[in-house]
Amino acid sequence: MPPRRTAKATGKKRATTGDEEGSDLHLDMRPIVAQAPKIDPGKETQKLDSQVSKCKAGVAWIDILATINTFKFGTYNDRSENEAETVKLMGSFKGGIVPMKDSSAIPIIINLKRIKPGLTLAPDFTNPEEVPQLELSDGNEIIVASGQHRLAALKRYHGGLKDELTALTKKCAKIKELKHSSQDRIDSYNAMRLEMSEILGQLEGIGKWGVTVYNEVKLLEKGDTLATHLSRNSTLHEYKETEEEVLMMILKEIKKLNEMRVLHAKNARLQKVLQQDGVCMLLATRFLRLGPHFRRRHEFKVTWLAKAIDVNMGLYVLLADMRCTLLCKLASKKAFPSYKDVNSLLTKAKAGDAAAAIKVKALRESIADCEPKDEGDLSMWAEVISAIDTHAATTLEAVSGFMEEMSPTYVSPLSTYRDQVIKTLQQKWGLSSRFEAGENEILDHQDSVVARVLLQLTPDDTTAQAPAPLLGGFTLDYIWSCLTRVQLGIGENMTHTCRWFEALLDNWHKIHPKSHLMDDWSTVMLSNIKKDPRFASSDDGQASVITNIIWTHRNSFVMRLNNMMVQIDRRQEKRPVDKKGIDNTYANLPDAQLTISEALIELILAKRSKSAHVQSRDLTNEPLSVAGTLALHVTAWDWLNPGLKNKARDIEECVKAITLERLHMMKYRPKMLDDVLVGTLRGLLEAGLSKCVRPKETINNRGQLQTVQEFVFWDSLTLDDKRPPPEDVIAELKNMPANTQQRHGERLSLESIDRDALTKLVNYVGNLACAQASTDPNSLMSVDVAEPLLALVTGLALNSARLRMRALANDQKRHFDVSKDVDDLHIELPPSAKDKFTTYPPEDVDDVPDVPAPAVKGARKGGARTSVPVTDSPGQSPTPDTQPNVQPTSSNPGTPRPIPKPRPIPRKQQHQPSPLPLSEALPPSGHDDIPSPSQPTSSTVVPVDSPDRDITPVQHTVGTVPSTGNTTATPMPDVLGTLPSAINSNISVDNMRDFGPSDTDWYNEDDSQTPDPGTQQSDIDMPDIVDSLAYGTPTQPLSQPVVSSPPMPEQSTVIPDPSSSKHARATTGASSASSTSGRGSHTKKKPRTNDALAQEEDEEDEEDIIQPNI
Repeated sequence: MPPRRTAKATGKKRATTGDEEGSDLHLDMRPIVAQAPKIDPGKETQKLDSQVSKCKAGVAWIDILATINTFKFGTYNDRSENEAETVKLMGSFKGGIVPMKDSSAIPIIINLKRIKPGLTLAPDFTNPEEVPQLELSDGNEIIVASGQHRLAALKRYHGGLKDELTALTKKCAKIKELKHSSQDRIDSYNAMRLEMSEILGQLEGIGKWGVTVYNEVKLLEKGDTLATHLSRNSTLHEYKETEEEVLMMILKEIKKLNEMRVLHAKNARLQKVLQQDGVCMLLATRFLRLGPHFRRRHEFKVTWLAKAIDVNMGLYVLLADMRCTLLCKLASKKAFPSYKDVNSLLTKAKAGDAAAAIKVKALRESIADCEPKDEGDLSMWAEVISAIDTHAATTLEAVSGFMEEMSPTYVSPLSTYRDQVIKTLQQKWGLSSRFEAGENEILDHQDSVVARVLLQLTPDDTTAQAPAPLLGGFTLDYIWSCLTRVQLGIGENMTHTCRWFEALLDNWHKIHPKSHLMDDWSTVMLSNIKKDPRFASSDDGQASVITNIIWTHRNSFVMRLNNMMVQIDRRQEKRPVDKKGIDNTYANLPDAQLTISEALIELILAKRSKSAHVQSRDLTNEPLSVAGTLALHVTAWDWLNPGLKNKARDIEECVKAITLERLHMMKYRPKMLDDVLVGTLRGLLEAGLSKCVRPKETINNRGQLQTVQEFVFWDSLTLDDKRPPPEDVIAELKNMPANTQQRHGERLSLESIDRDALTKLVNYVGNLACAQASTDPNSLMSVDVAEPLLALVTGLALNSARLRMRALANDQKRHFDVSKDVDDLHIELPPSAKDKFTTYPPEDVDDVPDVPAPAVKGARKGGARTSVPVTDSPGQSPTPDTQPNVQPTSSNPGTPRPIPKPRPIPRKQQHQPSPLPLSEALPPSGHDDIPSPSQPTSSTVVPVDSPDRDITPVQHTVGTVPSTGNTTATPMPDVLGTLPSAINSNISVDNMRDFGPSDTDWYNEDDSQTPDPGTQQSDIDMPDIVDSLAYGTPTQPLSQPVVSSPPMPEQSTVIPDPSSSKHARATTGASSASSTSGRGSHTKKKPRTNDALAQEEDEEDEEDIIQPNI
């Protein structure tokens, strides 16, 4: 039997290339066919224009200045007035007003039944004389679709003409009163009369303006789409729609959000806002219903939203939504006692009535447990929300640092605020003191709302926090300021808590720069928690738990985490800055880490394969032997998306980023979690989420069945079992004295201002082109700039510490000890380099008269002598009769060089008294070889750099006070943030002497030695930990320093001495042979010979030379 023939392949052939492997890509060779776009804005606009034109009833004219109070703007397009457009229209009016024209007519929407009988509207403005005046049968409001800028400009123009007419009338009256008028005044009088007649002519009929009347019934027959389109300005080329108007239109049609994203894809700023579902839903379903109070705020400004969507927007949206939900619960129509009954119950409960206290507790629980179906209408607060917000800003702004604290400082203003809110509600809703329940259903509901507000704003003795004010602009501003202040702790580094729930936050935009998936870090964190399959429900319950914990402990645990991250960020190696850096760092990893990364890729491919029965992101049942498995479980990256077809581009890059982040966080996060306060925050989050996790059965080590309900973070780090319980830590924090928190906050507030100013100064100088060592774009800063800059910043840090101490003490004569009272502001200077082709002059022989000048070794070459200064050494005495001569190195060794003349010697000056002597302002560092302030300082000559010497980077750190005449320095104490609060005039400096700014006892300087987690907390006493807690604002400066990486190991770190450095004086323009006296004027010095110097040596011991000002 012959063998069977092999069937031929019927598929398409692979496109072959020069190598052995073929390509699976195929070019589409079919002819290109015209295809209409899915969304054509032009055709859509034309369609709406056609429908709107069918609703036109005719045209007429109306005196808009006489009926201005009846016009109602913003019904369908609530845009604010643009001052620039109003000014432009006023300028155009000077060239003539054309009110009877289709393009300038004001569109109004009215019911045609309101027009007086017998009045016939004109079809258009072809014959302006035949256009009738619009007369209505009532005086109700007239809805105006657009034209507020025309009306505002006409009103201003009319007022300007009347003012001008009044001024001319007064001038004419003065001329009339004169008994003897000259010819010039008569001519002026006649000219003014002529001008007045022209103005009267302009004022006559100025308010007569054409209007286009639209039938309200037909226009609103199928909704307000046509009315909204009529209110848009897209057809006017001179004033197009703003981004805020576009956003408002989109929010009113929130159901078409996906279509609007495609339509406005080219607007990057608007697109970033539209990609945030939570922001759009909050604005559309909450804030829009609360009326114009919120529409004029920055939450509806696209520019502010685009900048704010970075770290905190997710938490901000959820906190705002919680407060909107509270307003809905307070507006519930469910049965509730009247205001008088609730007020009576509260009075009895405060008097000690146990039964009344039980009833009050039950009423509070009924408000908190109100079901969504029983919630009231949010729009009922629109008319009173502005007044409520005004009361909050007036009463509570001064105590915003104590918001929600159960302390007299906050509770007393809160009671005043509550009484003002209740009085406002009763006045707005007509609830007089004579109101009796049961008379009117609407009034009964409003009275129950007032009763709920009374109960909500009354502090409860059984709770740890006082109630917060109702939602308003003041409350939203306070929430945003608190989140911004602890931004570092919320996200770690530039933003830590978010990184506990997502491993790709830092590197996602480096891999996918155009993606909006991880624009806001807290949004990603809350979204990952909501989508985690380990939880029993997928609602916002888990996200609310996390948000409440962060908000409740924002001034304690979160602030502690924030301050620790500031310290870590200064010592930690930076993450890669771009995709190329990720690839290079990943390539240098050990082979074991590369193997783990490949195992993660294989796990993803196995879950994505068609052979997998169910493609699920739930990896909790997978063996956790591969590090990083849980990072794939919680990430917002959709690695199951079938659109990820390129393994190297779409999968491997993200796995590399996960691996690098896992290794990076292991360098510091275990140490950080050993801290009592940070560990307590992590424990609270873990305990709160564990209650929401679906229970899971397993077998323990003893072989017994066990039910486990716990939440594990993706880093798989566990807390020490010996740490104190969270309840004990929280109770200890409550017992901290309030004055300790306050003085810590005031000191840090002033330090933050000074730190920001000094950081901006360093950044400005560091970015100057003239401050670089060379013209190379990657050049370091010149040492000639770095040394005087260091001296300047050091002096500013010292002076700012003195001003802060005296401001806090309210005593301008307070003694200041430089060796103890100077705080380290952690200002970093960029690395600098010396130029190897620059020769610096030697030290002046007159700087220290008692010490002779160093000897000079010279060698003749080609008939010329080259002088090279020699520095003083401990075992060598310089010859007193030799002057130090410094010659630049010549490129031609055969060219003779003349010996320079001796350097001029400054005249002897009488020492002027100083409020702070230099020896006290610059204390010694404590080394044995450093002379004391009372001893003379030896002169040091700067050696000439050899031609083959390379440029050596020098790292400068401003955190020290240089000592006199030496290049070493004494480090300042570290600074750590504290809780901000209002400045109290009762604070004394004596109470602040126990302020411990160095909050770095948790950090191990030797990174190679990892502390034992089991023993680190065993010897810690809780009161000591609490006393060392530093609450407050972040110590990270607002602008990042120029230095982006630590110095290399082979670089020598030098702390230059600004008081003795010749480079500093050379760069500042101060000659080494001149002295500064009086206001800084320089006195010229005559050159002295060696003989003259020898004759005056005895006198030099008795007189001082004025030192340069530092």
